[in-house]
Amino acid sequence: MVYNVLVVEDDLRHQANAHHQLKDLNLVVVGDYDAATKEIVGNGLSLPQRKFDVLLTGLLMPLGHHDIIHDLEKWEPIIKAYGYPLAFVAAAHHIPYIAVVSDLDHHQDPMSSAMDLFKTRDGLPRRIPTNGSLVMFFDIRDLPDIYSLQDGTTTDICPYHLEEEKRDQYFAFSVLELHPELEGTPAQDKMFYRQAKNWKAALEMLVEQV
Repeated sequence: MVYNVLVVEDDLRHQANAHHQLKDLNLVVVGDYDAATKEIVGNGLSLPQRKFDVLLTGLLMPLGHHDIIHDLEKWEPIIKAYGYPLAFVAAAHHIPYIAVVSDLDHHQDPMSSAMDLFKTRDGLPRRIPTNGSLVMFFDIRDLPDIYSLQDGTTTDICPYHLEEEKRDQYFAFSVLELHPELEGTPAQDKMFYRQAKNWKAALEMLVEQV
């Protein structure tokens, strides 16, 4: 089946990964909560232009259009866990399959740690029936590991298992971007390979027959 899929993700790397992983589906990708609700509900003046079978959304994202203050020089997007209310908006408007996909785990963010409460006693993601829809919550540990490449594609080959010169094709971060307190230490020059979101695996787990 060729699903109509809405992906909500503000990270350009994860957006590129979604386009690569879900290229055989009818895909719409937006970057914030406001744009997502317009796709699902409409803009208040007209009905939505599309009907979606699946919502795949990140957890943390900017609000979007309404995320404005008067002093534009001080403007910064307010990143919050809008993935939670967005899942309920989608269920209220009868999108059959809904998944919130975080690239964090319960050690990295308190809002991501809340996902543990939605899992089974064995720590597995649970399908949660909601207003006729099926909703699932995934943190980074729940899906097979994949990594972003510079060209927007993904691979399941861990870069740490490769020779250093072969890692250049991977999307890498400086350790200092995540841990500025390491500046001036021997660790400051190390690179960090953050996992990509496995949108395809989340979709497959979401829609598989139970």
